[in-house]
Amino acid sequence: MRIARSAVAALLLVVSACSGTASVKEAEKEVATFHRNLDKGDFEAVWRDSSEEITRSESKEKLIGLLAAIHERFGKVKSTRQSGWKVNYDNGVSTTAVTMQTTYEKGALEEDFLFRATDGGLKLAGYEFEEK
Repeated sequence: MRIARSAVAALLLVVSACSGTASVKEAEKEVATFHRNLDKGDFEAVWRDSSEEITRSESKEKLIGLLAAIHERFGKVKSTRQSGWKVNYDNGVSTTAVTMQTTYEKGALEEDFLFRATDGGLKLAGYEFEEK
């Protein structure tokens, strides 16, 4: 009986690790989409792709203004790399956080993205940045 429980626990650990890795890879794709939209100046697309956490707590104008200011100040993305991640499952809500070190034409930012899992895939639920 003890061996069976250990085997089940090990299997659950492997499945959750694989699921976490898949969530991080999906989050990285969403970050790439965010950066493409930022580079194109398509800030409306970022708003449309955001979860309710953002659309209920921020006005559309405020988010678009922030993104426009980032784009104007830093220019286009030259490179980005992931420097950290975390996947969380809590009360049926799955979130994936990734930290990216992003070099723009005129500077660098450490960007923290938070994505919420929805039926339609990951949606941006939070974005913070710090100039480096």
